[in-house]
Order: sequence, then structure tokens, then C-alpha cells
Amino acid sequence: MENKIVILSMYYRNNSITATKKIFDEVWSRVYNKNLAKLLLIVPKGNRPDWIAKDSCIEVSYNNNSGFLGRLNVSKKLNHILWNLPRSIVINDFFPVPFTGLSKHIHVQFVPHIYTSRESWLRHIGFIQQISKMRNSGYVLTISETSKKEIVDFCNLNSKNIIVSYCGISNVILQSKVIDKSSYIKNYDVLYVATFIRRKNHMNLIKALPMIGTPIKLALLGKDLGYRTKVESLIGKLELQDRVDFLEPVSESELANLYSCSRIFVSPSLREGFGMPVVEALATGTPVVCSNLPVFREIAGSWASYFDPENPVSIARVLKSSLESSDLSVNQALAAREYVKQKFSWDTIVGKLLAQLNEL
Repeated sequence: MENKIVILSMYYRNNSITATKKIFDEVWSRVYNKNLAKLLLIVPKGNRPDWIAKDSCIEVSYNNNSGFLGRLNVSKKLNHILWNLPRSIVINDFFPVPFTGLSKHIHVQFVPHIYTSRESWLRHIGFIQQISKMRNSGYVLTISETSKKEIVDFCNLNSKNIIVSYCGISNVILQSKVIDKSSYIKNYDVLYVATFIRRKNHMNLIKALPMIGTPIKLALLGKDLGYRTKVESLIGKLELQDRVDFLEPVSESELANLYSCSRIFVSPSLREGFGMPVVEALATGTPVVCSNLPVFREIAGSWASYFDPENPVSIARVLKSSLESSDLSVNQALAAREYVKQKFSWDTIVGKLLAQLNEL
């Protein structure tokens, strides 16, 4: 690659556990360690990843809680740093975008997804305006064709200037034993892996449980972002305490076992930029039922069954049908894994991303 790649991520934190951090580490550690391109990182002070040398990383003082004025001040610092670098491909996730410094570079803005609901639209006008400014001055990197279409529609960008690079799946899950139900302490009829926030739609899933007819056991695994108490309240109101378990965070190997030891994986989410748990479940040979979101249909295709996430009756009907025929043959499970491996392995994703960046 002729141009150096600069990754500017002021939201990166060494101790965080997020999908965005996982993408950052999985993709760029491979590029660096395999010497696939000249790489420079710009991250907050004290957050240099352990997989990159000090001379390939610039650390900038930044407090994520400093508000807009703090972000504006950091943007000025970044403008200065970028202006003094040789022309490079700069992939940036920071807002406000340091446009002045980026003007001498090939600018690629990382935007996993945008919010298009009325409520979020009002809160993200500034964000969308900044993306729209890139119409003639840069590129956007996003994580699905669905997100690409939304960015085109809402920000009026040229689709040719938008790069799609999927999220990948870990080797731990991809190489786990298919349909091994003996290695996890407790099996579940239905598993849902998601943070506790409104758009993950735990409420309609809970409302659907009594409608299925036969009692089933549901496991909920995910970090609480302030919404779990409402879910627990609904569970109590419907007297479902003995049918719902809240699980603590687990390692990737334990997660792989948990997928395998669950009869069905469900995702009733109302909004997603991608949906990695759907892919992870498929990789372990676990049948998937999920919302009829465009992005889920994009990543899971005919491998999943779909319902209307706004309608608990629809959720219950599809769950009941899937539970009655939930056992995949070993050949079907291996075929699902092969589909995931071909499309969502990190090595495949890195190769395709670098090929696209080479064409800029």
C-alpha cells in the first residue's frame, strides 16, 4: 500500500468492552502484526494498545466527559497533528471532525450506523450535518450495506464514497465444537445476548413468553445500561421469575458453549447497525429467530426465521414454531458455520477492507 494508514480514534479505551473496540483491535492488530500496511494510531493518552509499538502511536490528552467544548479543543489539537503528517489515508471516528487537518489527507470517517428515529434525529442533527459536509471531501466506512443505504438516504452522500466492512467473528467461537450440549452447566430453551437498553426490545420478548403455551426457560446475557430494572419489573408483573435467568458476563469460550447449549437464539431488537450475536449463534449451529430488520436479513439471510419485533404475538408464534423444530442436523450446523466463516472471518474482512482502501 502506497499511503500510510492513520487510525484516529479518540473514543478508544483499553479497558472497554464494546463492538467498536473489538473491530479496532481485530482489524488493525492484524494489519500491523502482519505488516500489511504502514500504520499509525492516534488514541487518547494512556490507551495505547499493547499490540503496537510506541513509535507507531501518538497519544493525545482527552477526557471523554469534557463535553462539547472539550471535544472542540481536542479537535483543534488533532488538526495540528494531522496537518504535520505526510499525506495518508486517515480513518477517523471523532466528532467534531477535524476537517482542516484532514483536508490534506484521504479522509475516511468511521460511522457504524446512524439513528433515524424521530427522537434520535433531533439529538443527532449536528452529527448528520457533519457527515453531510463530507459529500465532496471524503469517504465513509460503515459496517453493513443496510447502514450504507441509511447514510446515503439521510446524509445525501454518493454511495460510491461509502465503504462497507463487516464485523468479524472470533476464532474462539468459530472453532468451538458444534452442538456440544454437555459442557455448560445449564441448558436453556431460548438465549438472548444484548445490552439492557430500550431498543434491544427485551420487553416485547418477555410479553411473548406466556403466549407460547408451554413453559420455556429464557436466559438474558448482557451489560445493564439502565434498563434492566424495567425488564425485571415486567417479569415480576407477569410472574415469570422462574422462567427467566439473568446471566453474568462470560468469556468467549463460555459464550460459545452457552450458544451451543441453547435450543434457540433470539434477537427481538428494534434497531441494529449489524448484529454480531446473530452471526455468533449461527457459527455454533444454534437456530436463530430474530426481528425482520433489513440488516438481520442481510447478514443471516435464509439461515434465520423472522418476526415483527413490535408485535409480541408474532414473536411468540415464530419462537413456538422454531422450538418445535429446533434441532439442526450436524450437516446443517456445519453448513451454517461455513457460511459464517466465508463471510465473517476477520482475515477475510481485513483483506477486503485493505483492497477497498487501496482503490481510494
